[in-house]
Amino acid sequence: MMAVIKSKVHIYILATILALVLISSLALAEEYVVDGTTVETYERSIKAMADSLNEQDKKDFGRGLLNLMLTEYPAARGAKGFQLLQFMQPAVEAAHITLDGRTLEEILERGRSIADKDTPTKMAADGAAVEDRTEFLRQCLQETVAIESAVIKKRDYSGHNIEVVVTNGLDWAIAGIRVAYQVFSAGRSVPWADGDFSLAINGGIEPGETRKIRTTARVPAEAPEDLITHAQVLDVTDQYKRQLIRDVRVMGWGKEKSEMKCKGADNK
Repeated sequence: MMAVIKSKVHIYILATILALVLISSLALAEEYVVDGTTVETYERSIKAMADSLNEQDKKDFGRGLLNLMLTEYPAARGAKGFQLLQFMQPAVEAAHITLDGRTLEEILERGRSIADKDTPTKMAADGAAVEDRTEFLRQCLQETVAIESAVIKKRDYSGHNIEVVVTNGLDWAIAGIRVAYQVFSAGRSVPWADGDFSLAINGGIEPGETRKIRTTARVPAEAPEDLITHAQVLDVTDQYKRQLIRDVRVMGWGKEKSEMKCKGADNK
């Protein structure tokens, strides 16, 4: 009887230790953020992230980091397959700028979302060059969910907000939206900001409804006040927070793709 009690106590202690380790690991993962202040701080923060991971997570981290370097590099937007690889060197050199503020969890999520893990070339292609079906679906979505009156505004205390007016032309309600945006000023061909945001919409947007939404935007402090903003939809979620396209997974949204359709893309 005493041996059984000792065994149960031993199991309980082991379970408690494992739980504490898991909680500690999750807390640390939330604290790791890419510091792109300089190339040196960037490299230190990336090394600290990698050193905190086990072997499997390191593989996911490497895939996600490379994919984000390429897909977040402005000149590589729209490039596909082998064409994407020509941007590898400049994308790596600019990574301390394009990845500044990204969290360890974001990088891991990106790495885990890449299906083919066989070769770096295939990984890069799958990360940014989506299949024809996905491209067609996104085109349909951009024609059906209109984004207008995009504007950047300075907040009272610091930083910037982006506001867009969204009209839902789908025949079903959307509960979340992912939007790409670029911010220019007169006389400059290079944007001050080139990014995207994912936003859950309280109350959603019903079919045929138009709503204004707002969230924070990454715009450098030295940008002028008179800015020109372009925006377009990248993805939406249905009422159950399931993404329609889901080429990029968003934390907090559903693990499965939506079963809803976009008019015009149904027969593709």
